[in-house]
Amino acid sequence: MFLIHRHMLYRLVASVGAATAAVGVFVLLTSTSDLFFVLVQGAVSFSRFTLALGSLLPVVFAQATPVGVAAGVGFAYHQWNQHHEILPLRAAGFTTLSLALPGLIAALIAMVFTGAMSLYLLPVAFRTFEDIRFAAAFNLTVNAFDEGYLQTLVPDLSMSFRRRVSENEFEGMTVLDGRKKDSFIYIFADRGHLVVRSAPRREEVLVLEKGSYIKREKSDEHPNPVAFQTLSIPVATVKDVPLRQWRGFYEEHVNRLVDPPPDVRQSPGIAAEWIAEGHNRIISPILCVSYVILALGIILRGGYQRHSGRVLRNLALGVAILGWDSSIGMGHSLVVRVPELLPIMYVQALVPLALGAALLFTADRRRPPRAASAILWRVPIEAKVGSGVQ
Repeated sequence: MFLIHRHMLYRLVASVGAATAAVGVFVLLTSTSDLFFVLVQGAVSFSRFTLALGSLLPVVFAQATPVGVAAGVGFAYHQWNQHHEILPLRAAGFTTLSLALPGLIAALIAMVFTGAMSLYLLPVAFRTFEDIRFAAAFNLTVNAFDEGYLQTLVPDLSMSFRRRVSENEFEGMTVLDGRKKDSFIYIFADRGHLVVRSAPRREEVLVLEKGSYIKREKSDEHPNPVAFQTLSIPVATVKDVPLRQWRGFYEEHVNRLVDPPPDVRQSPGIAAEWIAEGHNRIISPILCVSYVILALGIILRGGYQRHSGRVLRNLALGVAILGWDSSIGMGHSLVVRVPELLPIMYVQALVPLALGAALLFTADRRRPPRAASAILWRVPIEAKVGSGVQ
């Protein structure tokens, strides 16, 4: 590698890092509104909120790095073109592939980084995030609830109300309690309020006034309503918070996703989600190289252009990459519905790579652009004319 290659690579790493961080922050802020909501409501401490955000970084980087590395490499080469740093290198004998080498190395570094995120760190970190979110459900206060909607107090205990009287007092209460095995309780009350007891242990109790409840069991086909003046329903205590028993497919490693266990295969729809997610994690690192090669092929093959032409070309390139990345998401959804179409995900990942490689390998076979030749030889020709040499 020439010294100029190392210099270009150092600048590319900074550009790619900034672009990837910007895309990652955008994705993180637009997809974590629920997490900010539970922080504002006091359901999680700031330290656990920070841990939850950190646990989402592997998910974010696995999604954002392919677009981020393409944006960083494309921006850097655009700047070099704009400042006329590429043209002298061509005049010095650098081929198109030689000029593309630093960008390719940056793409390979991004591919390794994305592979570490999507293939290993993502399931481990997302498991931590789900544990935090599950525990937050037990600390979410009722002042976060909206009128007229059935909302979950704790798992298997939901409530709705017609009007909020004060922060913890409501009118027109409906409570559904399914926490006891083989029974379900429907409760209707005129008013209700939440009481927090601290002794002998912290406990939240929902106190209902003037209503009735129906307890439905398997043996009771037509249960009768029971009226009450006051009814207390324990909501949650510290000891009542259970460990999370379920685990989603985002928390599974790629080897289990692409080959789901027999219990998952019993549900074809769920198995298709597992398989599509597993192969999506495999193609994410490939997209880093694929998008960069496409960007390099279009930018370096463009030759010399006026500033406005370069800007329009690079804007079109950015739109094309974003559009193609969106089409991969649609391909993923299609595979979930029709698993037999799984190869389409790999075709979508490799098409930009093939197109970019074709542009790069054939760039030096055509004649140099006339505009570039004129710029390179204008000064010597004018010098000869000025000196009177015929």
